[in-house]
Amino acid sequence: MSDVPESIVICNNNDNVSKFKQYNPYIINDVRDIINQRIFNPSFFKLIIVHENTKEKEKHIKVLYNCVLLNGTFIVSKKLFNLFRDLNNPYKIQDNYIIIHKKNNKIFDLSYKSFNCIIYGTQKGSTTSALINMKKHSDISTHNDEIHFFDLFWYKGEKFFKKIKIIIKK
Repeated sequence: MSDVPESIVICNNNDNVSKFKQYNPYIINDVRDIINQRIFNPSFFKLIIVHENTKEKEKHIKVLYNCVLLNGTFIVSKKLFNLFRDLNNPYKIQDNYIIIHKKNNKIFDLSYKSFNCIIYGTQKGSTTSALINMKKHSDISTHNDEIHFFDLFWYKGEKFFKKIKIIIKK
């Protein structure tokens, strides 16, 4: 894994990215490299640019937006503007792009994922305290109790996680 750059451009191999050279971006030709953290981990950036010719799925665009740091910038084709209307971030339209400044930490719900985060630790490692404090936050949904996957249920594999129901608080 490489050092994480501040900015990236998602584009096709033959796309002209010269208008983005001022940002000194790292060029990515396969969005799955970011989504699956094949190149950078953690995959959070100050600036993500999705080239207008890129034909990414809507769910991939949402994941990329979620990878933008707070106070960062997301530049995407203005054809996708409707995706971002409800996030209440300042934006401007320039050429064929919408430039979104992420001033709040609203992110897209990626409900197709089993989970977005796992906290694991050793016994007496304050995982219970972490769970109790996360439950206090109105924007975080947690399981009612610690799952103990790694010490009790590891043999059940990923299918075990998919059966876990987390009640989403709104």
